[in-house]
Amino acid sequence: MKSIRETFKNQAGKFEIKQTLIDLVIKEGYEPFEPEAFEDYISFAKLNTRVKPASMVKLVDNRGEILVLRPDVTTSIINDVIPRMQNDEALKLFYDTDIYRMRAASTIEKTAQFGVEYLGQNGGNADREIIALIQSIFACLKLDYVLEIGNQTFLDALIGGLRKTDAEVKQMKAWIMRKNKDRFLRYLAERSLQEDNALHAVALRLFDLEGKQQRLRDILETLPLNKTMRRGADTLLTLGDLSDKDERITFDLALLSEYDYYQGIVFQGYLPGQSKPVIKGGRYNPVNKKTSKRVAAIGFTIDLDVLMAGVGQ
Repeated sequence: MKSIRETFKNQAGKFEIKQTLIDLVIKEGYEPFEPEAFEDYISFAKLNTRVKPASMVKLVDNRGEILVLRPDVTTSIINDVIPRMQNDEALKLFYDTDIYRMRAASTIEKTAQFGVEYLGQNGGNADREIIALIQSIFACLKLDYVLEIGNQTFLDALIGGLRKTDAEVKQMKAWIMRKNKDRFLRYLAERSLQEDNALHAVALRLFDLEGKQQRLRDILETLPLNKTMRRGADTLLTLGDLSDKDERITFDLALLSEYDYYQGIVFQGYLPGQSKPVIKGGRYNPVNKKTSKRVAAIGFTIDLDVLMAGVGQ
């Protein structure tokens, strides 16, 4: 157990890191955002179908409505910020807050997060700006890292074509997210998904679709991609020069987020010696219910505890 002195020293170090991050993103034009502490349970569950209800910290308000203690900040932005945006409005937001999950033995786990969201800006320029910001953060903190980039559009098109039921889709995504190649391939054989030979051929090579731009391009040229998968792969490959210039950036088309709201590039980064990702994010395009139009958005979150562990190495 840490002594009280060690605890305060760690808190002081975290405060210093936070201030460095805040100074950096403010310089890039980001403004502070404070998310609500609670989310409507039904709204959150509809938007995040693969987040297990048992992992949410739930309570009932005085009207009998079920709420969840903030499990994710991006969902709060989709539900609270996006509906208030005007046409063609662009926002750059950052936050420094905690999220909560229910873990084993009915304990509540609090995770300190720092994140940014770039709303209202579509296309490769915004994607590149976000990746450049990630690079700047690691450079400022003098940390080595590995950043993996995938594309959710590609995966959704593949899995959607293979689907039999919603339950099977969730199961396939769970195997892919855990990188359980053997079980995923066995499932393909068991369910006789060879009915669509093109999709089956792509699925068999899914876990090979990683590495640098040229390797990925060479493999993809041999596969019968449909239009949506091709669009997703091409979007990823337009970032190929970033990977070529920075050996720490690599591509992985089997990279899958826990959250279903992503539609476009997704990414996660690791620090040496750390098994848990320090940074996660991607592009999402929620509908503004007021204008009935989609709002382009991209962002990421940093796990401050993982970051502090990396800084302390």
